Amino acid sequence: MPCDTISLATDTLADQVRTACILECAARKPGNVHPQAAFHDVTFHDFVRSAEVIAPVIAQASTIGVGRSILLAVQATRQAVGTNTNLGMILLLAPLAAVPVGVKCESGIQDVLRSLNERDATDVYAAIRETQPGGLGEVNEHDVSQAPQLSLIEAMTLAAERDLVARQYANGFQDVLTWGRQTFLQWIERLSSDSPLPCTQGRGARGEGPNCHSTSQRLSQPGESQFALKSVSKRMQDWETAVIGTQLDIMAREPDSLIARKCGQDDAKQSQQLAKEVLNAGWPSQPGQELIVRFDNWLRANGHRRNPGTTADLIAAILFAVIRDHLWTPPKIVPDAPSVRDNESHSTLDSPMNRTFSVDVTKDHLVFSAGHFITIGNFCERLHGHNFRLAAQVEGTLDANGYVFDFIALRDELQRVCDQLDHRMLLPLQHPEIIVDMQEREIEVRYTDRRWVFPREECILLPIKQTTVELIAEWIGTEALKRFDTSNLTSLTIKVEENFGQWANCRFEISQNEGL
Repeated sequence: MPCDTISLATDTLADQVRTACILECAARKPGNVHPQAAFHDVTFHDFVRSAEVIAPVIAQASTIGVGRSILLAVQATRQAVGTNTNLGMILLLAPLAAVPVGVKCESGIQDVLRSLNERDATDVYAAIRETQPGGLGEVNEHDVSQAPQLSLIEAMTLAAERDLVARQYANGFQDVLTWGRQTFLQWIERLSSDSPLPCTQGRGARGEGPNCHSTSQRLSQPGESQFALKSVSKRMQDWETAVIGTQLDIMAREPDSLIARKCGQDDAKQSQQLAKEVLNAGWPSQPGQELIVRFDNWLRANGHRRNPGTTADLIAAILFAVIRDHLWTPPKIVPDAPSVRDNESHSTLDSPMNRTFSVDVTKDHLVFSAGHFITIGNFCERLHGHNFRLAAQVEGTLDANGYVFDFIALRDELQRVCDQLDHRMLLPLQHPEIIVDMQEREIEVRYTDRRWVFPREECILLPIKQTTVELIAEWIGTEALKRFDTSNLTSLTIKVEENFGQWANCRFEISQNEGL
């Protein structure tokens, strides 16, 4: 069975944010989560889900404000995956996304930064406190982990010496929009043209020395390591090699801030030295291939504490900038993480007839009580609630145990959703006219001249346009499929009952050739 893929698009600003975030994580970079490497508490699919929920929020930065978009994106991420996967990315992407349409990032970013006000600072500090980023310390009385006492730019300037994300606010995103962007585009140009690859041997970080190689020599033989980028198209090789090369160049230039916070300056400087050695050895040619595998192993030792997360955040911002400003066209698909099951046939019967089996789950306790309202044209319903009931049907072929799907696993997934939504106010994040304003303890919702205020902990923010049962069913199914092994499934149907005898169904057809 071919590897599943994830589709990418660049039509809208939200598409561009999502694509940049997914590409960053899809590249198999040393030390980071990617489709073939997870941490004990976070997986590639967590990063994909995070990208999907923050994209529509970050895309609104120019209208709702940079600080507010950062806070809402952080909260959407924690609600979706339950952990901090992307604070640094969000902090970098929101100001870039706020640059007016038609204005290049480097031309508009200073105006965006100058416009940041006290409310932006309050929201950003709240977002940082909420994520509890690894290793964030109490440095002085103006530390951004406390309540705001300075403007956001002043606070970031104080942190700039020790944090590369904060430095971008202080220097007008120079590292992202000048050197970083140029580095990535140089990798792309040289990989695409068979020009000599960037390397550090002999002439510094971007020079070409005696160990530099042409792209016709750059790949190891199949089977040697994941960094040989084998069994993929040349276009896949080019962009992924460019992202990995950019990571190495950034780490060789600056010690990673996250490594420094978690493990100390000695480990951060050692990671910098090891990145230099990989480049000096001529990566992606041999013997650079051997050194990058050792580098990856070293970064992943010690419980993944040496994860170069700040470098990954900078790469996401660089990718967004080149995509947004039409300096580079990204691929339309990337490989998904491999399925848990192998690719063998699970059928236990030899028969000329095609059989499809299904399992259904519905229980009296699969109910959640929730409030909502929807708009119909220019009409907006009053606040009201329902006792929603869930059911599901899964169709597919039999596995080696004679199962289509485990009843208990399906029941537990539906129960998880009920527990998440029960006794909550359901609010849509993607409605074009409903403004959801997240504050520290409250959520203010506005629609034309109407206004509601809810306790924050009693609301669920859903990445949908309306809280209709149809779209709720679609969201539940989309989230479920991210958790399920679908290798023998042909469809999933989610049923949401709003009132007795009134159901909405959303059916997902699962292609075994193309993935979800």
